[in-house]
Amino acid sequence: MCERESSPELRQDPLTGLWVIISPNRSHRPIERETSPLSVEKKECPFCPGNESQTPPEIDAFREKNSLPDQPGWHVRVVPNKYPALNETSQILKSQNLLYNSIPGDGVHEVVIETPDHNSELFSLQVSELVSILKVFSRRLQQIRKNRKLKYALIFKNAGRKAGASLNHPHSQIIATPVLPTKAKIEIQKLKQYYRNNKSCLYCDVIKSEKRQGARVVAESDEFIAYTPFASRFPFETWVISQRHVSRFEMESEDRLHNFAMMLKRVMTKLNRAVGLDAYNFLIHTAPLVAKNDHYFHWHAEILPMMTSVAGFERGAGFYINEIFPELAAQKIREAN
Repeated sequence: MCERESSPELRQDPLTGLWVIISPNRSHRPIERETSPLSVEKKECPFCPGNESQTPPEIDAFREKNSLPDQPGWHVRVVPNKYPALNETSQILKSQNLLYNSIPGDGVHEVVIETPDHNSELFSLQVSELVSILKVFSRRLQQIRKNRKLKYALIFKNAGRKAGASLNHPHSQIIATPVLPTKAKIEIQKLKQYYRNNKSCLYCDVIKSEKRQGARVVAESDEFIAYTPFASRFPFETWVISQRHVSRFEMESEDRLHNFAMMLKRVMTKLNRAVGLDAYNFLIHTAPLVAKNDHYFHWHAEILPMMTSVAGFERGAGFYINEIFPELAAQKIREAN
């Protein structure tokens, strides 16, 4: 296969403006069987302690004091994705004409191995363990922001095969792109317009409204609030958002990350009791990397239980069909003790 056919490329749909990543190397990633025997899983899992040589060299980690890189003794470990959607460098030439626009597949794709324990769940970890993971997320975003070519970064977790996970060992990923995704671009435009018209952050005003109405609030603390959005796309979709206006997740202090970890564990535990978190996506949205948008962007996390499939109508029309009112979903989550 020639270099052009194997290197990733970003292409823009001329009809919608949507960007698509074409990444042939992703087809080579291993797919672990969800029901394979435990002993085999640990022996063959590239994310388990003792198998560090099966991943690219680590670029960040929380480790025991005297442990060495790429050796056991880590608590959280970050490595480049072995089968990245985007590469740090690319030789593809930029191409643009009247119809078709494409750019090299330059970007960042990292894996955050959340724990040495192959069989743990994010919501079963101790708060201190969650804080360590969140601190690594923050450090990686701070480092990624130094690359001025990159415009956007997303922290995401695919848990369970139905949610897109290829390996069972608990891990999250970070992808940073050289363009702002169309969905994020539309959201930023709407947030800017709202701020110009009202001199306030749309997210902050939504929080005030949710607290006043109360029907969709799942949990609340002095620092954070969790709620099911008014127009939830998926059953039991739940957001966790700071009550204080902060645009960038990577700006948060360790104390605030501790408070976020406490709320995250509380909400995910409730969700697991209410509907089961066998498969879900977890996202952290922070402000785009280079734009000045501190006044109107508000970082937040989304927990998306995988209870339904995106089918023909959703794919064709862009409408999501949710099978439960968010108010009833919030009530069920609140009552899950």
